[in-house]
Amino acid sequence: MIAISMGDPAGIGAEIILKSAAVLARRRRAPSLVVIGDLKVMLETARRLQRVPTPRPWTPAAPPVPLERGLSVLAASELQRLARRPGHPTVAAGRRRFNT
Repeated sequence: MIAISMGDPAGIGAEIILKSAAVLARRRRAPSLVVIGDLKVMLETARRLQRVPTPRPWTPAAPPVPLERGLSVLAASELQRLARRPGHPTVAAGRRRFNT
């Protein structure tokens, strides 16, 4: 299993992770991935992109979702909609990035 921080919720991390996960999902014996970040950001980004794994909530008590069925996300923040605009970093996003 590989855990990845999505980084700044208003950055490009979610898109890069989802596109990379889509490539890995096509490989045999792909590692399981867990994204640590904002589930809503991951879901909104996945809706904009095509053919990427669907982000799914995950907890450490459960096995990761196989990439061909989705992408495990450990929710580490939940920003308000205005703070989740890609390409528009905010002070709020910086402060709440990893607050649970």
